Amino acid sequence: MSYTSRNDRGIEQWNVAVFFVFSFLYLFLYQTDIERMAHPEFTGDVIIVFHPLLLSLIFASVVTGLRALWVRILGFHGMWDGLNYLPSALLLGANTAFNSEHIMGHSWGAWIALIAVSVAVLIGMRLFSSVYRRNREDRIKGWTVNMAVLTVVLLLPCLVSNSNEVTHRELAAARYLEKGRYERVLAIGSGAEEVSSLLTLSRTRAMAMADAGSSPEGSLLGEMMFLYPLPYPRMVSNALQDTAFHSARRENALLTAMLLNKDLAGFVSSLEAPSDTSLISAVSWQDGSFPLFYLQAVLLNDSIAGQQTGFLDEAYPQQTTEQRVLFGAYNKEKAALEGQPLQYRSNSLRKRYGKTYWWFYDFQN
Repeated sequence: MSYTSRNDRGIEQWNVAVFFVFSFLYLFLYQTDIERMAHPEFTGDVIIVFHPLLLSLIFASVVTGLRALWVRILGFHGMWDGLNYLPSALLLGANTAFNSEHIMGHSWGAWIALIAVSVAVLIGMRLFSSVYRRNREDRIKGWTVNMAVLTVVLLLPCLVSNSNEVTHRELAAARYLEKGRYERVLAIGSGAEEVSSLLTLSRTRAMAMADAGSSPEGSLLGEMMFLYPLPYPRMVSNALQDTAFHSARRENALLTAMLLNKDLAGFVSSLEAPSDTSLISAVSWQDGSFPLFYLQAVLLNDSIAGQQTGFLDEAYPQQTTEQRVLFGAYNKEKAALEGQPLQYRSNSLRKRYGKTYWWFYDFQN
């Protein structure tokens, strides 16, 4: 076997391994939720259990194995071998392009155009590779060209598939919510500013259902709600009031709904003078565990009403002291910005106080 043949063989073996590993990891680690969403559409009335690991292994093997067919049709070898995987890359992308509008992610016209361009590229590269004979014995150049070609081919599934990060977060949140892994729901996209109504509702339910330790059930609603962007506060409020929560979880949901509606008087009244059947009152939490945003709301109501609520200093002295200091700093900075445009004041205060109830109350519609 000549040096050139050995080098070409090494490149082709490398490509098989890389394309298989990429396909498997791409499907199993990144596109599992898209595949789960599309599974009923592709299987129809046939009952096939969705098994992401097995499905990823099988499909990765199929698209990689198709190289044997495409090499016979396309005839690329050596440094150009990566082009034999282009049809398989398109198939991989099409399998993970599913969205709510198109089962294949794009219109048929878009797919026809993409396939036509791909065919033109393959024909052009076939002609080019057949006449490009210089430096075939140059091992380094052969591997360099191959890696460049293979990299471009591997990018293709990412470009045509459903890569919408918000959609992926929504699907992952729904999956963890179904499994009762509420902490994972709350961790998804925790630092992302872009959220959707579905992701917001999933987070809200996770807060209500997550273990609150020694605190009343549902207390994480008051502890975490305003840590996340809330572009749909009215929708979340309605969901909290309409959802069939029970016992203390239901009461925490109603208290949080009042905060979202900026009904501070009703909120404080519900805590200070609960009904006879209520499971939650102003002193239902231990010192140090009073939900953060409940405390901030009470301090804000005190400021508006011009009087101090009695239970805070008595039941939650340490928390109250800390939050009063922070509230004082917030009010001082807000006063210094008086006269500036609303958007400027909102952005300036958001840097430090964007995850407080006070900022939400003053600037969130």
